[in-house]
Amino acid sequence: MKSVEVGNRWTFAAKAVIVVALYGVNCQNGLQAQVASFSNAALGGGNATQGTTVSATTLTTGFDSGVVARGAGASLPGNPGSSRYNSSGFNVADAAAAISGNKFVNITFTPSANYTYSLTSLGLTLGTSGTGPGTWGLYAGVPGFSASTQLATGAMGTITPSLSGGFSNLTAATEIRFYAWGASSSAGTFGPGNGDALDVFGSVILRTAGDLIWDGGRGNGDWDSYSAIAANQSNWNLNNIPTAALVDSLQFAGSTQTTTNNNISGLTVGSIAFNSGASAFTVGGNAITLNSGIANNSSNLQTVNLNITLGGLQSFDAASGNLAIGSAIANGSNTLTVTGSNNTAISGVIGSGSGGLVKNGAGTLTLSGANTYTGDTTVSAGKLIVSSTGVINSSANATSNLSVTGGELQIDASGAVTVGNAGSGATFSGSSVATVNGTLTAPTVTMNGTSTLQGTGTVVGNTTVGSSAILGPGNSIGTLTVTGNLTVNGTNKWEVNSGTSAADITVVTGNLDLSTTDSKLEITQLGTFTVGQKFTVMAYAGTLTGTFSSILNGSGWTINYADSTGGLNTGGSGTFITLMAVPEVGSMTLVGLVSIGSVLIGTRRRRRSG
Repeated sequence: MKSVEVGNRWTFAAKAVIVVALYGVNCQNGLQAQVASFSNAALGGGNATQGTTVSATTLTTGFDSGVVARGAGASLPGNPGSSRYNSSGFNVADAAAAISGNKFVNITFTPSANYTYSLTSLGLTLGTSGTGPGTWGLYAGVPGFSASTQLATGAMGTITPSLSGGFSNLTAATEIRFYAWGASSSAGTFGPGNGDALDVFGSVILRTAGDLIWDGGRGNGDWDSYSAIAANQSNWNLNNIPTAALVDSLQFAGSTQTTTNNNISGLTVGSIAFNSGASAFTVGGNAITLNSGIANNSSNLQTVNLNITLGGLQSFDAASGNLAIGSAIANGSNTLTVTGSNNTAISGVIGSGSGGLVKNGAGTLTLSGANTYTGDTTVSAGKLIVSSTGVINSSANATSNLSVTGGELQIDASGAVTVGNAGSGATFSGSSVATVNGTLTAPTVTMNGTSTLQGTGTVVGNTTVGSSAILGPGNSIGTLTVTGNLTVNGTNKWEVNSGTSAADITVVTGNLDLSTTDSKLEITQLGTFTVGQKFTVMAYAGTLTGTFSSILNGSGWTINYADSTGGLNTGGSGTFITLMAVPEVGSMTLVGLVSIGSVLIGTRRRRRSG
């Protein structure tokens, strides 16, 4: 057996280890590192133990595997000698015959996802027996490559082959092949080693965080699906995948593999965006930490069904299409802002933290989960709907508040909103609207500006309707209950319908205050009423202070502020404020000729404007 040193980088004693080393900068600590080691020790009987493939005994971060193997035309010799990698069968005339006969020994490197590496040069000891081949040829490329480009060739001797010009910034597997030919016997052996080392020089770098764009190229929906030897190595652009080591921003685009699965644990994501033109995606799987929100820039509904922990203040933006969040959102101390001109539905629970919720934008946000976040709730635009299964219960934080400065808060039947009992309560301002068909609980409820309080539910807490604000029980006609005291400084819009004998009622379980000069009752009549018909306007269980300073559209009605019985429209208990139909002054000349009970009051059809 004879050996030839190729390159002058290292000197090894006989029967040392074969080492595959890729020297480069570790991006985390700046140190050079050995990435793979192949043992070449003889194991018993003076001959090395061989295998069809031999994997590295150690591998550094950045590679999944390093393997030495043989082509189909290179056989395991009967007596390998001191090299585990010796092969025979190289008795062919030239390179073409060696290539067509697959007579080579090869080394394959498979990188880990998200790593980029470069190969620059080789240094190794090739061994050949006395009847072994005399000429070699070096080729490299991705596995399964066509051996059309020879990087180096020559007779056995000292060489320093370069891998520059095509082996930089690689993300796929690379295969290095040594073809050999010219052996005088099929038993003549050839291979890297004879107890010495094979070295590969270059660099390996973990990529930096960036934007990953979904292309579905792997043919499945898994986020971490990866194969270094495939044309489409991952489901993301640049053949990368999300990783817990980096904080990437994820973009979903196109129409391939639209049901995606995060099968990565402990992942933190910068943001999630659905790009313009994206089909309707459903994103599910393992929980993530999200730092910078979600945006739907497509016109299709986008569904997110993986649990989210907010990593900072952020927005969910239904910019161009609707969003549906079907999973839990752990907000911590972070405020979540929901915005956009389209609609967002969150059916999961927002909770576990002191962060608040802000509704911006013209779209509608619908909450249908039993939310437990303890921060403030703010509506500045659009509509916030708390559905029949929805709850906002921030009472665990005594100072939590509800503030509606624009748009509308709608609490559906059986829905509930509760704020802290030591804060400023629930405040509505501007032209905002509170539609309470479920339950709104706060220490105080204040209607400022030209805001409107309406609905058929229950307001629990002392309530004040400001001088320019509107109290409008019902959604058309209905009963609104205030559990507590009610002060009406503004306008009570009251609607009555002769056809159904129905009319609005405001039920107050505490005291009722109508004493300010801006307190008004505005009547809207639907139909024709018979003199003597009586309807309840308000019912109060406590005491009454003052009366309405004016009654708009009140001709034909007389008011009683201390009626012991209610009207045709039933509701409430205690003392009643009622209206009774009477003849309008100057409208009749029949007094004494007809019974007052048969006199009809003319129809008015003025609807509630607020």
